[in-house]
Amino acid sequence: MGESLLHKLTFEWNTWSDFTCEPMVDIIFSSMSPAFSTDADFEKMNTSAREACIYLGWGGKRQSELLDEVFRAHGLSPKSPPGSDKLKIWLDKQNITYTKEYIEDEWTTLKSYQEAVDSMLWHLEINEKEANLSLVKEIVASKCDSDGNVAVHVSVGLELISWTK
Repeated sequence: MGESLLHKLTFEWNTWSDFTCEPMVDIIFSSMSPAFSTDADFEKMNTSAREACIYLGWGGKRQSELLDEVFRAHGLSPKSPPGSDKLKIWLDKQNITYTKEYIEDEWTTLKSYQEAVDSMLWHLEINEKEANLSLVKEIVASKCDSDGNVAVHVSVGLELISWTK
């Protein structure tokens, strides 16, 4: 068997704004991170990588019966979070050639009543909407099974974008 490659990897846990790439890193990989959302973020990503950048982000689709119902009850239109479109615009402006792949996926997560309520409150908060707690609790309770759990089904479109230096 081959020698482990782990000794060749360096892992760092940090916010993107606090992260410094001194020295540069070989590859930057971002997966579903809201940290990469502005031209300055994309520029930092590009200049910090020696070899390549890989970005996995929202690709224009997020559907969830529970989340969509909570959003509509609060006067919000269900929508996909911002994602790969901003990066593609930035890459095009910089004349950087990239590859992209659209990926559709879906999953179901079993959450407790409280976990589901907390998740809905978080989604409302990040969308800058004040939550009606009793309404959220009522909607979540209507989705509970006999054990008090909620099956949260989500269907998404993601986009994998990569470019080499």
